[in-house]
Amino acid sequence: MRSGQIVVLASALTSCGRVHFAQLDDASVPIDALACETPSEVQHTSEGTAHSDGGVPTVWQSNPPTSGIHFDRWVRWNHTYLDRVIPRAYWVHNLEHGGIVFGVHCETPCPDELTRITAMLAALPNDAECTALGHRAIVVLDPELPAGVRFSASAWLHSWTSNCLDEASLTAFYKAHFAQGPETNCTDGDVP
Repeated sequence: MRSGQIVVLASALTSCGRVHFAQLDDASVPIDALACETPSEVQHTSEGTAHSDGGVPTVWQSNPPTSGIHFDRWVRWNHTYLDRVIPRAYWVHNLEHGGIVFGVHCETPCPDELTRITAMLAALPNDAECTALGHRAIVVLDPELPAGVRFSASAWLHSWTSNCLDEASLTAFYKAHFAQGPETNCTDGDVP
């Protein structure tokens, strides 16, 4: 394309179930950047369950983290935290208690996806072990996700990542890995 020439490209993305329109100028956005990639699900080895008071750096081998050093407090369940970043060391403790953490990192505003992931959280199956909590899952902003990853899910020793929001795949991840942590704790967290 020549400079100043604007082309509207419609790319049907059947794997994500929607159509995207993007304006391209001088091929500034590669065509393949508009395609939804197949989500990646990985099983990880345990990094332990040690607690930290914050004096020890929290570094994890996987991104997003799926186990390892974490704070002694955890995040309140069944909430969407899209107005602040909650440090990972708090929500890794949620994973230890068998919960699922859904991460979001949209470099440009993505209000439709935020609405959809909030609705997905509300529609998850209730927790039979911890009925008072509804379910042990949260949605957090996670600016530390790898480049190109906009959505993630973490469970104890398992991660899911994608550049597109796929509610069916995320719900399947939740059902497969929920309540798999080394501790069952039906007490709600106190963060934030």
